[in-house]
Amino acid sequence: MGKSAALLTLLLGAFSFVGCARRPEMGLAGRDGGLARPMRGKALVLFIRPDEYFGKAIATSLYDGDEFVGIHTTNTVVAYQAEPRPHLFMLLSGAPAAPAFLQADLLPGKIYYVHIAARSKWTRPPFHLVPLNPQRQRETIDAWLREGSLLVIDERARQWDQQNRPSVQEKREEGLRAWGALSEAERPTIRPGDGVAATAFEPSAPAEPTQERSPAPPVVEDTKGSQAHGGAAETDSGPQERGTGVNAKTADRLRELDSLRKQGLLTEEEYREKRRRIIEDF
Repeated sequence: MGKSAALLTLLLGAFSFVGCARRPEMGLAGRDGGLARPMRGKALVLFIRPDEYFGKAIATSLYDGDEFVGIHTTNTVVAYQAEPRPHLFMLLSGAPAAPAFLQADLLPGKIYYVHIAARSKWTRPPFHLVPLNPQRQRETIDAWLREGSLLVIDERARQWDQQNRPSVQEKREEGLRAWGALSEAERPTIRPGDGVAATAFEPSAPAEPTQERSPAPPVVEDTKGSQAHGGAAETDSGPQERGTGVNAKTADRLRELDSLRKQGLLTEEEYREKRRRIIEDF
């Protein structure tokens, strides 16, 4: 992966979590999780932790059964490509950490939205998983996705997960006993029909070679056309791209678009269509 397409690193705040003194970290893929799409044959679950007043210093870790999904701090989004089947998601938060669960039955080609919601500093766990209704809460979801940083698992996050596996398993077993005592009506649930079909893009031909800029990296527009903001990475672009605001924005948009494709969050057809539009705008 070239310098212009390298993922930026988001260093999450220090906290004491599941007995771990080391700070967990995730890779930063860019802004606007609303641009993510399910991969072929998969469902996409967007776990959104917005910027809320309570709990800014508390990190939360997320699991699908035994599989590590990611770590959130405030104003972050994890886009999880899930198999279309029943799932039991677990969120750990607090000190000592305590679990919250969410059961889900997912369909392929659909996008589901989950709010990682703060409860109260007096409540254990302080965060829980709340299904979002995309029909009734569309504006709220769009705003959260535009403002949130889209995270991906990198090697440091995997190492953190491995170091904390025994403690996480202990918390899961403890939480499942309490979960088993709940009635079906008391269990937070995502049903198959709660998702929305992913926006379809018609395949388009690749851009003409004469339109490309040498290494013309990739990034994105949000769903309302505003520029998505990634972190500041050094680019291989020439003086012309850095010289004007318009050219610099085009390079930034192309860089972020390329990053999303490499993380599997855009299909090849979606990538080509969005890249063509960015170049046409330029």
